[in-house]
Amino acid sequence: MRKILKPAARTASSRARRSVRGVAAVVASVALAAGLGSYPVDAQETAAETTTSAAETTASTTTATETPSSSQTSSATPKPAVAEPNSVTVEREGDVDHITIRDTDDNPWDSGRKASDEYIWGVKRIGDGDITRIVKVVADGEELEPEYFGYVNGEDFDVIGIDEDAFWTIPPMKIEIEVETTEAGEYAIAEPDEVPTARELSETGYGRTDQAAATVNPEGVGMARAATQGNSRIGLSLNQKSYSGISGPNGDTAPRGTLKTSIGGQYAARNVYLTELVLTHNNTSAKYSLSGPITIRKNGGTETCAVQPHQVTELSRRSAANGGSVNSISIDLSACDPQIAVWQGSGDNIEIDFSGPGTGNAQSDYTMELYGSYESGGGKRFNVVADPNGSVKLSPARTEGDNPYTTTSSFDDRTNFERALVEVSAPNSFLAVENYGLTIDLIESGVTLERRVISASSNSVTFEVYPVKNGKRVESALVEKGANLKLTTRFSDGPVDIDAKVTVFGTSVQRPPEATEPVSEPDRSNFLPGRVPNPALPEKCGLKIAIVADVSTSLQYADGVDAFEKTRTSAKSLVDKLAGTTTKVGVYSFARTAQTQTPGGAVSIQTQQGVNQVKNAINSWTEQNGGATNWEAALSLVGGKGYDAVYFITDGMPTWDDSGWQPLLSASKGQMNSGAFVQATSLKNAVHAANELKADGTRVVPLMVDLKLRAGNTVEGDYVLKDVIPNWAAPKGALGMSSTRSLRYPEDDRMVYPGNGLDTVVNAKEAVDRKYLKFYIKDDREITSNQSLWTYGYRSVVTMGEDISGNGDAIRVAGGYAQLGKELDAIASKLKENCESSFTVKKNIVDQDGKLLEEGASDWTFNTLSTSGSVLDPGDGTLTANSSKTTNQDGLASWRIESKEATNIEVAETLKDGYKLLPINGANAKCTQSVGDFVADVPMVNDGDAGFKVEVPVFSHVTCVVSNYEPKDEFVKLELEKLDATDMSTLSNAKFEVRSERKGEGPFAVNWDEDSQTYKTEAKLGSAKTYYLVETQAPTKDGQQYSLLVAPVEFQIVSGENGYVVQIRDGEDWKSELIGAGLWTERPQEFDAATGYLQVANVRQGNMPKTGGVGVQLPILIGGALIAAGALMGRRKVTA
Repeated sequence: MRKILKPAARTASSRARRSVRGVAAVVASVALAAGLGSYPVDAQETAAETTTSAAETTASTTTATETPSSSQTSSATPKPAVAEPNSVTVEREGDVDHITIRDTDDNPWDSGRKASDEYIWGVKRIGDGDITRIVKVVADGEELEPEYFGYVNGEDFDVIGIDEDAFWTIPPMKIEIEVETTEAGEYAIAEPDEVPTARELSETGYGRTDQAAATVNPEGVGMARAATQGNSRIGLSLNQKSYSGISGPNGDTAPRGTLKTSIGGQYAARNVYLTELVLTHNNTSAKYSLSGPITIRKNGGTETCAVQPHQVTELSRRSAANGGSVNSISIDLSACDPQIAVWQGSGDNIEIDFSGPGTGNAQSDYTMELYGSYESGGGKRFNVVADPNGSVKLSPARTEGDNPYTTTSSFDDRTNFERALVEVSAPNSFLAVENYGLTIDLIESGVTLERRVISASSNSVTFEVYPVKNGKRVESALVEKGANLKLTTRFSDGPVDIDAKVTVFGTSVQRPPEATEPVSEPDRSNFLPGRVPNPALPEKCGLKIAIVADVSTSLQYADGVDAFEKTRTSAKSLVDKLAGTTTKVGVYSFARTAQTQTPGGAVSIQTQQGVNQVKNAINSWTEQNGGATNWEAALSLVGGKGYDAVYFITDGMPTWDDSGWQPLLSASKGQMNSGAFVQATSLKNAVHAANELKADGTRVVPLMVDLKLRAGNTVEGDYVLKDVIPNWAAPKGALGMSSTRSLRYPEDDRMVYPGNGLDTVVNAKEAVDRKYLKFYIKDDREITSNQSLWTYGYRSVVTMGEDISGNGDAIRVAGGYAQLGKELDAIASKLKENCESSFTVKKNIVDQDGKLLEEGASDWTFNTLSTSGSVLDPGDGTLTANSSKTTNQDGLASWRIESKEATNIEVAETLKDGYKLLPINGANAKCTQSVGDFVADVPMVNDGDAGFKVEVPVFSHVTCVVSNYEPKDEFVKLELEKLDATDMSTLSNAKFEVRSERKGEGPFAVNWDEDSQTYKTEAKLGSAKTYYLVETQAPTKDGQQYSLLVAPVEFQIVSGENGYVVQIRDGEDWKSELIGAGLWTERPQEFDAATGYLQVANVRQGNMPKTGGVGVQLPILIGGALIAAGALMGRRKVTA
């Protein structure tokens, strides 16, 4: 049987299963379109095999003419001929062979099993001469792109290779090939072991673009991608290259060197994970081959990957006349752990150490190609994005695991979440809706996520996830900042190509406009904008923080220490103290411009891998961009990324900004003072950038490090200049400044850097006091004596720090960089105080309807068992796995949890005489976690009649409320709707009864009520008791008989938030719906609070085996029709 879909996922077993997948795919498609959950594909394949074989024996055939012999001869020894069925024909016109291969009834392709292990199909040429080029390849009428084919000339035979991904059907009905050769030849289908590898074929264009192929072979054409990579391959733009030597040649040992470049192209803030490096040396006379080991580094070593020689693939050699050395190699980077990630247009620096020909002109002698994928794992793409028309802010998605895959993104702002659209595709993977789940961990209390299947087929699923409260879909639900959105994807057959995407719809919560605070200005000039209040730091673990460090020239001249090293070690100490927590850290630096050392976004330091990544980023802090301090650039760079706090380390004042009005430093033009003094626009722009940050909820914490000058005086502050520039750069009428004399020491030591530093004046107040600096209006007059014309007055360093934060929020680091570590350690300790977990049980007493009688009842005993080990502290400092506590006067029993992982706890209540536990909506407890003023539900599972199980997330505080009541006589009723599964019409002539597990109770009659068109119990049922619904007579309609329920439906009617609700038994759980069994509970618009409502869908006997029916544990194929009813209802619960 022919496969009617795209090729199967490439797994070890896929070739053996290829001939049966067509039938299985059709069956799966029908089931999935009906909303079916998990389809047991493998269980169906034996039957499909038989069907396939039968189909193949009756397939229509096409008779081909016999393959003719070559009409030309050669004096060379001919290559051996091979007999072949008449499925292959060839005609020659000039020097081009026209080959036609038909899929005849002799099954020449062996149902696709003739493909190689790399899924390349081969056509063998036998005869004299060689192939010179492939003109074109057409499969089933579709002309293939050159990337999909290539050829290799051999001594015994030549082979044309075609990529299986190019075919729409397998095997193709008809393949037509035009190939240019030097002599005529005969053609046959190659055996798998005769097919060249992808790398061998790449020299003639297979898998490569015109540009890339020309690097290897000027005749090569095709798409630039490694043959082993998926179709998501991205070619990166590279800036200018440079070469530096590491070691010289030594006999036969090649020299080693380093090629340096950077990532160019249009800026895109999205990770591209490097998958392949192609390196070519273009000098034809070079002696040494390109070879490994290869080391590739990003940004000086923030991310590094070492590739051993056996992982380097030879692409081409120079001719024997030119020494035969290797001149082109491919380095597979997909196995790097972790894969190096870059952003297009980011300017990320890339360095490659390698062995090769040595020095030369890097631009002309070396060609470098770098490729990547938007997601690690080659053809596996997982992403979470925000709706471009909304205002949701999300962190970059990260994917972990290997089937199942877990893709996580976090909300960078408090958000009104409306819905998420989930699209999953994996060609010819047998997808099932229940294999995918989406969760949000911090969503407002009382809200659950449900889903609606939009479309489903054998190789794609699309569904939406939306919030539900009180049983009804709501327009939006509040999600806390920092909440994790997690997509879990599982595949039954391990596909190679996966595309999973989540699009999140909603809006960031608009904070009320902040009333700006007035800023104190001595001269009352009001040149500074109002200051947005500094947000309080959220009291929770797992903050997202940015560490921003000043790396300008001044750090070279710190008092007695290496300020660069002190900054690095202090910041890394902070990271070490927070290691293991859920804190996320972004790393930035600035001088005249600003850079990020974590371009992929803030990195979680919960794992050692994350800790190392952040510390490597910090290690790259060295002097950059010279002698100016641009606060605006640094604060703007961290903006819009959802940080909770920015720790802003500087020993300078704002002397530069992004307005472009200041000339760059140039001694030859008399501009030595450019960027040396505080300028009004530079300070004003920094305040604006800080206001933007704070308005987005980011707390700004400046750490103002003391800077001492040559005389030992600490810089306490300086004049704020009214945008004054060096005289020679000032236009007519502008404010200018210049020196009045040469520097004299030690008289001028109070205004220049210490030690043997540059003789650069860096404090305008000291310079004016010593009559070294003068101010004037260009080409007019000197105005030094009239300070109001050139300065807004003196402003202290700490005050300027408060200008960008708030009163009292700037931290002065007295003693300079030697004391920076102490301040950062104190910050880390404060942040870590919130990184503890706790578990609390609260006892309430209610009446039988759930009305609160006593909140916080004392003297109730609860026993806890941690199945995660001895992590519970009952209050005495010891850790145990078992603990029993009694509620205090506030009705609370609490345990501290000491663990860096989620903790699973089992809770059992010791009931007092005369009391019973009252489940709410079937749950024995209501569990929540608090994050500041935000409360979110925590899932729990009932454990017996008076217990429950709950997982306490790492570094969170969970409270579970347990309610008890004194039972009185309480009775409820059941109202039942019987519906046709296909058209949802009401069925009226069935018969039911309700049975109890207690002897002597029931059966209770369930009678048809014409007015309501439902079935009702006459007798009153007990609340929270277990009953069984049994169908004793199946309905009929239009002369057709429906099927009985194959098993009783176990249910109970329990107290809910707005009256009583029906719960259905599903294994160990009680649920409000079992879509797979055609059961759900939905109240009418007008309902009786003392009545539970249940809907049961049914199918006609013609739609299913007569012995079958609808039951809770229904076999999956039988349930297909009933699940259509569930799909029509549009209610699908999300499961992880």
